[in-house]
Amino acid sequence: MKTNIFVYGTLRQQFGNHHFLSTARFLGDAITQSKYVMHASSSIPFVSQSQAVSQIVGEVYEVDAQTLANLDRLEGFRVIAEEPLQFDANSWYTREQVSVRWADGGECLTVWMYFNEHETRHAIIPTGDFKDLARFLNPTDRVWYFAYGSNMNLQRMMDRSAYFTQRKRGILHGHRLVFNKISGKYPGHGVANVVAERGYDVVGILYEVDRPGIDALDGHEGVRGGHYIRTEMLVQLNDGNAVNAYVYVAHPNKVEDGLTPHEDYFYHLEQGLDLLGEGGAYYLKQARLEARVTDDERFLSEVDLPRVGDEDCEGDAFSRAMSVLMNGFKAKVFLRDDTWSTRLVFACDPVDVQHFRDMGLNVADDGSFGTKYFDFIRRGILEVVDVRVVVELDR
Repeated sequence: MKTNIFVYGTLRQQFGNHHFLSTARFLGDAITQSKYVMHASSSIPFVSQSQAVSQIVGEVYEVDAQTLANLDRLEGFRVIAEEPLQFDANSWYTREQVSVRWADGGECLTVWMYFNEHETRHAIIPTGDFKDLARFLNPTDRVWYFAYGSNMNLQRMMDRSAYFTQRKRGILHGHRLVFNKISGKYPGHGVANVVAERGYDVVGILYEVDRPGIDALDGHEGVRGGHYIRTEMLVQLNDGNAVNAYVYVAHPNKVEDGLTPHEDYFYHLEQGLDLLGEGGAYYLKQARLEARVTDDERFLSEVDLPRVGDEDCEGDAFSRAMSVLMNGFKAKVFLRDDTWSTRLVFACDPVDVQHFRDMGLNVADDGSFGTKYFDFIRRGILEVVDVRVVVELDR
């Protein structure tokens, strides 16, 4: 029985293991339909499904059963059953069916391809072509760069010739993501910036790039024109270690409060969600909501809210409440003072209860909520337990 297999590393023509395909029929050069990530050690590639970095470049061969068995042994793929295919969980590589298309265009076909999810610590070959090994493997003067804005989109990095050999989740502590950098491309909107603020973290993508890559980013970030300033900051990795990384911070003369990102720009940030982890989408959504907040009095602080004492609670306390928007949803809110503490009390329409629960607030089925654990971080930003919401007048 003949089988089509896609090879992308040392089994390709002009590489050391190509002799394993001496009896196979070459069908053509191809590229995967989907994007994966290619890691490489000194001479071996490992394609993983852990990130969607690039399409993988390779060759398609028609092989017989014996050749396929030989390839499985070479890749440490231990077959337990053939139909349906089952394999030992301790296999070094796995073999899965994927869709590829011919390099010169035309139809797609389904082929077998080997994956390795164990060796993701090695350098990334961002082009997905093993022939580029020498270009990316040798770490010559490589530095870390922390992207928190549109460069979280790895395709944007490659379009800007800022090729990377590592791509990891990073956290910049003590800073807040804002969109106050005046945009030339999107008039009336802002693009990403970071500002120092205690109690906040900026979550983004750490890239390992070379000096030419940093030079290219300097150009795109407008360093020479005074749009962004490149500085160094300590950024934490998932494993708890920290690295010094380049971070672009907007020049003070190029910022304006209250700006929000354009939909097309925000799309680029969302392309980093594969690494931002659980809660990443909420983090970006909240930063976008908070970007609207200014010192305008329509955004509320604690002193703006009505206060109700025990003696006022014999009747309808909500008759004295203020109508507000909390993250854009209607609510009535007041502060209740008792002997020992002050409580924040609000009630939303029951139809909006799930929206408030999605924010992380334990709202009752009738829409009511109360807690003494609250704090206005600044005008317009209310922290309830450990959840932040934008509070403004409902006009």
